[in-house]
Amino acid sequence: MTKTRVLAALIMAPLAIGGVLLLPTPWLMAIAALLFLLALWEWLRLADVEDTLARTILLACNLALMVALVWFLYRSRAGLVL
Repeated sequence: MTKTRVLAALIMAPLAIGGVLLLPTPWLMAIAALLFLLALWEWLRLADVEDTLARTILLACNLALMVALVWFLYRSRAGLVL
């Protein structure tokens, strides 16, 4: 088990560091959102939300919240929101 975790860390750490340093912000933001949604899907399974429809609805609500936050951020930077 420890060997597997060390190997996973050796693979994922350079990818994460390279992503932070080399990817443009919108791409990094999209990849982070995708990883967060995948983690939420697994967390909902751990929280005993067994119904796939319920998990899908919760995931869609979280995605809608992410999109709304990004949309509001870009609108406020453009000076469209007080």
